Amino acid sequence: SAGLGFLVSRYVSVHRRGGDMKLVRVQPRVAHVLEITRLSQIFDTFALDEDAVRAFEHAPAHSRAPLFKPTSR
Repeated sequence: SAGLGFLVSRYVSVHRRGGDMKLVRVQPRVAHVLEITRLSQIFDTFALDEDAVRAFEHAPAHSRAPLFKPTSR
């Protein structure tokens, strides 16, 4: 439960900044929890790091926005 809350809060924070998250090497028990909570519809999961990176590379430009935008002084 705490783990799911952490994932969701990180997702919301990243998404608000125009970013995206991918989960890699998700254990079967976690994958099952993501399925039953329907969070699998929100989080993309990948077996390999390379596949997750490739998914970022092929994402629409709007989802590749920098996670942290520089502030002007």
